[in-house]
Amino acid sequence: MAGKTLGYVSGQYSQLVYIPPLVVDYLVVAGGGSGGVARGGGGGAGGYRNSVSSETTGGGGSAETPLTLALSTNYTVTIGAGGAGVSGSSQGNNGNNSVFSTITSIGGGGGGKDDFAQGGGSDRSKIPAALEAIELAIAGK
Repeated sequence: MAGKTLGYVSGQYSQLVYIPPLVVDYLVVAGGGSGGVARGGGGGAGGYRNSVSSETTGGGGSAETPLTLALSTNYTVTIGAGGAGVSGSSQGNNGNNSVFSTITSIGGGGGGKDDFAQGGGSDRSKIPAALEAIELAIAGK
């Protein structure tokens, strides 16, 4: 049985209660990067991961598998802040990662310098999916 059975004693009898595992859908969005100053570009968007079947996940991928959580277990939850604003001709600051249990969404990259627009994330393994999404957007698909 894939759940937890708890014993309950009341008077002279025991009652067993089956508690099924808790399966949850999630949406984890990371903080976006701040924009650069002067002619600099805007900051990159924070990563987007979810398990809702009617949505795509970051990079246009299909929804991910819902999480199965257990009773009496602590789970990490971190809310990634957006990149702090800048002044002068500074490059923007990166956004922070958001975390829910084993799901991490990467923070967006800071915006460009005063003479060069730039932005993006820091997870190089996602580059092929990002390039494919750009090609599909250009092709109008």
